[in-house]
Amino acid sequence: MLKNKRLLLAPLMLLVGCASYEAAMLSTLPVQTAVQSHQNSKVLVTWKIFDQQDSKTYLGRDLLSEGYIPVQMTIRNHSSDPMYLNPGNFSIPLPPINEVANRVHTSTAGRVVGWGVPGLLIWPLLVPAVYDGIKSKEANAALDADYFAKAIKEQTIQPHSSFNGVVFVPKQMANQELEMFLVNLRTNEKVPCSLMENTNR
Repeated sequence: MLKNKRLLLAPLMLLVGCASYEAAMLSTLPVQTAVQSHQNSKVLVTWKIFDQQDSKTYLGRDLLSEGYIPVQMTIRNHSSDPMYLNPGNFSIPLPPINEVANRVHTSTAGRVVGWGVPGLLIWPLLVPAVYDGIKSKEANAALDADYFAKAIKEQTIQPHSSFNGVVFVPKQMANQELEMFLVNLRTNEKVPCSLMENTNR
């Protein structure tokens, strides 16, 4: 009897489209295409606008279909002064990281209900319902951690060091010029950086 139950459950587990999260690490963008700040020629910024494939590769999801254009930035501080980076110092209001992540979460409740409701009639279906729900929760937690690690956030870029991260530009603002500024923590001067005319493709 037990053997028969296992044989019944085996194909059911194969049917589960288990939620998962996999994304490649960000590589540093080449210095050859960097743009110098007009205020400080030793501060260089390189950027890359993600297409759908880039988004799937480095962020595990198609953010463009969800209303965001990811833009990767590599900021190099070749000066002898520390530079303060703040997401609030961009010309376009940037959404909170958790807001972006939540938009591309897998629906844990939806996946459980999808299996659980039939499971009320056919009890073996409750097994993949629980399993898929757990996997969905784990995938969302992994996504949250990765997005927080990759997103540009408030920090200090020390002298002769660099920072590599991503900003998420709302699609409705893609036609606006994207600019930002750092703050020289020694002189308190703004160090503006003009990134691109727009992020629209």
